[in-house]
Amino acid sequence: MRAYPITNISLMQYIFIIHGTQVGIGILTLPRELTEIAGTDGWISILFGGVCSVLASILITSIMKKHPDKTLYDLLPIYLGPYLGTLGNIFVCLYGALATFTVIFTTLFVINVWILVETPNYLILAGYLIPAYIIGSNSIKALGRYSEITFYLAIWMPILLLVPLKEANVLHLLPVLKEGWWPVFSAVKNTIISFLGFEMAFFFYPYLKCKKQATKGIILANLMSVVMFLLITLISYLFFSPNEINQYQWPTLTLLKEVEFPF
Repeated sequence: MRAYPITNISLMQYIFIIHGTQVGIGILTLPRELTEIAGTDGWISILFGGVCSVLASILITSIMKKHPDKTLYDLLPIYLGPYLGTLGNIFVCLYGALATFTVIFTTLFVINVWILVETPNYLILAGYLIPAYIIGSNSIKALGRYSEITFYLAIWMPILLLVPLKEANVLHLLPVLKEGWWPVFSAVKNTIISFLGFEMAFFFYPYLKCKKQATKGIILANLMSVVMFLLITLISYLFFSPNEINQYQWPTLTLLKEVEFPF
């Protein structure tokens, strides 16, 4: 039996880790991706994607309640046997590596294009990886504390996206379901990709202090992500015309370019 009692995390840290994992680079492109499939009805797809994410999260916590002292790496050999379990763990590692490289290089590209245009990529990469390594090489509690403080420091940022609403046009959202339900359901798969992160419960559940609140915590984390995705997508739809939004690779960042404060 493997136990994880040394570095416990609080319920809020558990919530912020999952929410922070979900609200990643996908938030920059989600409005455009949904528009390409479902038009301005893509916000409805977010609701369906959120329901799927919540149901999957409840299933995960139900499994973990039967094995409160184990992570996914411990569970796969139990359910699949030693050989298939080992193979499954390899795939989990590959999935984590792919997600990590995707986030790192996308972040590197965005910073290089939008912020530090003339800064060499290796310097940006070093400035990104060094603190990430320092935090990641420490305990789970350090990661939980980092996720919590990052949430509080960044909580003001979505408020800036309300500024472009002064030029919003509600007619962009009408009529609702103009193409029917099929495009809406077809776009749900794009939202599910953005909601990925709830699977982190497989790894952080054993470290949670109050495991009885795990289900409530992961549902709250998903609901926070739903609100964030809905906010950004609806503001993008209200500001950009249905044809205009497809012209921007990063519509969320383009929205921020409209924020100006006179002084």
